[in-house]
Amino acid sequence: MQTSLDVQDLWRMQYRDCGAEPPLDLDTDRALFIRSVHAGHGPECRQYLAAVAYCRAHVISDRPSGSYRAVPAAAPPEPEVGVG
Repeated sequence: MQTSLDVQDLWRMQYRDCGAEPPLDLDTDRALFIRSVHAGHGPECRQYLAAVAYCRAHVISDRPSGSYRAVPAAAPPEPEVGVG
């Protein structure tokens, strides 16, 4: 479901404070929105933690086609060979 810009602006204002009590009545759209807005804020961000917990409890994946398989790690870079 797509969320209108007006609703996104409202959510951005409602959930802007990382230390505020997270909403108890999250739904999928709000959880994904809050998670994307607060991503990278660290473990003290209560909004992000609540959104991630909701997403995990409802098995929401960022991957297309709903694939939940582990993604193989990228190969390590080749060592640089020094020139003489």
